[in-house]
Amino acid sequence: MESRDLSALWMLPAGPPPPGVESNFVNPPSLAMPIVIVNAISLALMMVAVTARFIAKSRYSQQRWDLSDVFCVLATMGSIAHSALTIHNTTVNYGRHMWDIPALSLTVSRTKQYAAVDIIYILTSFFIKISILLLLNQLFHVIRQLRLLIYIGIVIISIVTIPYLAISIIRVSRCNGINALGIMICSNKVVSTTNLVFGLWNVLSDFYILAIPISQIQGLKMPNKRKIGVLTLFLTGFIACSMSIVRLVIIIAKFNKKDTIYTGASLSPYSAVEMKLAIICSCVIFFPAFFRQRKTKGLATQGSSF
Repeated sequence: MESRDLSALWMLPAGPPPPGVESNFVNPPSLAMPIVIVNAISLALMMVAVTARFIAKSRYSQQRWDLSDVFCVLATMGSIAHSALTIHNTTVNYGRHMWDIPALSLTVSRTKQYAAVDIIYILTSFFIKISILLLLNQLFHVIRQLRLLIYIGIVIISIVTIPYLAISIIRVSRCNGINALGIMICSNKVVSTTNLVFGLWNVLSDFYILAIPISQIQGLKMPNKRKIGVLTLFLTGFIACSMSIVRLVIIIAKFNKKDTIYTGASLSPYSAVEMKLAIICSCVIFFPAFFRQRKTKGLATQGSSF
């Protein structure tokens, strides 16, 4: 193939532009900058919260590590991987419209790289939800009704997540290249429908988890400071839930649109904030012990200096 023919192919966009819009491969509009900023800030805040949680539990508490801690660590690792891959993807056209991306640049490995972000999101969301439910089980294990709701939540979340994860993995392996055009699971409508169903389920499960203990807070016999800490946990959880609602609204608004890479990128900042806030939510209850001991240590240091 002559070089001029190859150059002409590189000028073909991955998708047709809307009427009146021209492809721009040089300096097109992109979501790269907000994606990087949101991921960097939310990741830093999450790491502070997770560090405080495990310092409080390891140094200032008699509690041993349990399954909620294990799932919290898995969620943290998943969230870090999600942010790292998302930020890296912005260097290879993630965040651009399809008509601003050269078709030849969408190699099989690159499309798999884009799709891997969704798989990490599914796994991380699962780890976060299970971690929070296990933590709630520790807090309210004496209340039989809540314990039952927590177990039901764990089972249902697992049942829903596993098949959706399997579908996403199949897409990564099969929905690449020309052959993907003839595979039903790879069609834009099927992808949009499954994303919509899981997005709706994600919102419902978030509020289910949030609603489990709320009715019990006022009646619980615990110090006011601890009650405030628990309420703060729920407030953080509510903000995380609002991010999942925003994601669902975007999925509905862009249903069956063929600008798939830009749509995925537009969801990315909300996914990042949702995950990080949910992890922070699982750590908030350990903050009082962390700050109390840090304050005590600071006072002791001041006293010894005299």
